Amino acid sequence: MSMLQVNLMHVFLVGPILFGIGYKNPGENMELYNYLAILSVAMLFMVRIPSYNITKWEYYDYLKATHILLFTIFFGWISYKKDTAPEFIYHILKLLGIAVISTHLYLGISKLI
Repeated sequence: MSMLQVNLMHVFLVGPILFGIGYKNPGENMELYNYLAILSVAMLFMVRIPSYNITKWEYYDYLKATHILLFTIFFGWISYKKDTAPEFIYHILKLLGIAVISTHLYLGISKLI
C-alpha cells in the first residue's frame, strides 16, 4: 500500500470511526464498535512487523510498533467495552479522531503538491 493510500484510509475511514465513537450518544449506532474491532484486527495484518534488533530501529519502526502494540490493544478494548468504558475515553477518541484526520490530510496533500 502506498503512503498516499494509507493517508486516505486514515482520513476517510479510521479518523471518522474514532471521532464517531467519541461523539455518539451511548447506546446509539453500535456498528461503529464493530468497525473499530475489524480495524484493530486488520491492523495486525496491514502493519509490517519491525526488525527484531531494536538498536537499529528508525522512526517508522517505532511507529509500526506503536500501531501493533498500543493501538491494537486500545481499540480492541474499546470495541469490547462498548458504552461501558469510562467517560474520558470518549473525549480521547474525539481528539484522536480529529488528530488522525488533520495529520493525514496534511501528509496526503503534501504528497500531492
